[in-house]
Amino acid sequence: MPSIKPLPTGSSALSLAGRVAIVSGAAGRGIGRATALVLAREGANIAINTHRSTDASEAVPEQIRAAGRQALVVPGDIADPVVVD
Repeated sequence: MPSIKPLPTGSSALSLAGRVAIVSGAAGRGIGRATALVLAREGANIAINTHRSTDASEAVPEQIRAAGRQALVVPGDIADPVVVD
């Protein structure tokens, strides 16, 4: 898997401080995870939606919290209308 190189600190033209981002699929090892970490680095607090075991999805929230941001795991399959309602 290719490595994700961090952007230089302060390189963003848009500060996300005080914002909340909802990211689905962030509990894995792909684009969702990378997106959640970049958004957190830019100042956003993150709500992570996952349909996987919440025990297995704690690694990413721990990384987000270590960066000084808040993280919340919200379990459920967003493709299921019953769960979304």
